[in-house]
Amino acid sequence: MWYEPAENIVYERGGWAYSGGSYSLWSFQPDGQGGSDWQPAVGNSIAEQYTSTFGSAFTASDANFYSLGGAISGSIGTPVQGLLTYDFATSAWNNASSGGASPNGYSVQSEAVFMPNFGNAGLLAILGGDSPYNQSYYYEEGVSLVDLSNITIYDPDSGTWYHQTATGSVPPPRSEFCAVGSAPPDNGTYEM
Repeated sequence: MWYEPAENIVYERGGWAYSGGSYSLWSFQPDGQGGSDWQPAVGNSIAEQYTSTFGSAFTASDANFYSLGGAISGSIGTPVQGLLTYDFATSAWNNASSGGASPNGYSVQSEAVFMPNFGNAGLLAILGGDSPYNQSYYYEEGVSLVDLSNITIYDPDSGTWYHQTATGSVPPPRSEFCAVGSAPPDNGTYEM
């Protein structure tokens, strides 16, 4: 799920399709009284050009929604490459290369955090999850977990991928976790 502040709309897309199907783009607009109605989202046909996935690393800025990789749901997930972006101002979807995100461009069950106070358009940080070797991927097998000392950074302004090594007491590799970020006041850092 992600929130588009300019239109005051909450969107939902993807997830594990228990019925074997694929989930399309849905939305609701909070009514200010604690309620709302889910509806198929406007522009759904454009969104459907791109495969809905489960386990993508997603985050949003005030201007864009970002979704990295994931897998097509089923008994065995098939990982997909790409960084899917939705531009709030233009309602345009774009799928860019994820080749620099991991050795094979695949990322499943990772977490993404948007860091607004760095770069010209902010930066995305991607942590953990699985980095499958190829599309023969079995969900929850755990053989390709990404070490949490590897922090992948994406600059949406230049379209460049970077990798930073974290040191100290690094947590063990994991998938299906949560990540939250915040910028402490006036110290030029971002904490996750």
